[in-house]
Amino acid sequence: MRILPLLLLLLATLGAGAQQDAIRAGNAAYRNGDWTMAESQYRRAGENPVAQYNLANALIKQNRYDEALAILAPLTLAGDASLREKAFYNTGVVYSKQKAIEQSIDAYKSALRLAPYDKEARDNLQKALSELKQGGGGGGGQDKNSSNADKKLKDLQDKERKLQQARQDKGGGNKQSKDW
Repeated sequence: MRILPLLLLLLATLGAGAQQDAIRAGNAAYRNGDWTMAESQYRRAGENPVAQYNLANALIKQNRYDEALAILAPLTLAGDASLREKAFYNTGVVYSKQKAIEQSIDAYKSALRLAPYDKEARDNLQKALSELKQGGGGGGGQDKNSSNADKKLKDLQDKERKLQQARQDKGGGNKQSKDW
């Protein structure tokens, strides 16, 4: 009876080691630009969230956007906030590549809620908002897209201003401390 838990622990450890080996091999292939080999290695790693995220990246490099989105969607619900932020960011990238500008805007906003200081997400959000304002939002009337983009841009600027103000207030600034 005492051997069974030990055996299960050993099997779990071996499985985790194999996953890590597959992830490392996938990372090496990815760095070398061999996206198909990276994909197969990440698939070998199974349901490991990091492997799934890396798999989505390899699929994006192969222009297999719908498959990447299917993998990224559950990662946006992951327990790790950093992984969720990255998944939302890459979802925004995929939607931008597919010219689904409004969806990309939503994804970038979600990424920024999790990581407000992410400069790339903020820059890509600005680009997407500009593209929407210019009418590249994938159908609909030009005037409607323009006014919608103006509103979203204004809302984003207001939120940014409030965030900056909150940072200044939180930082203490020149507040005088009580001397009693």
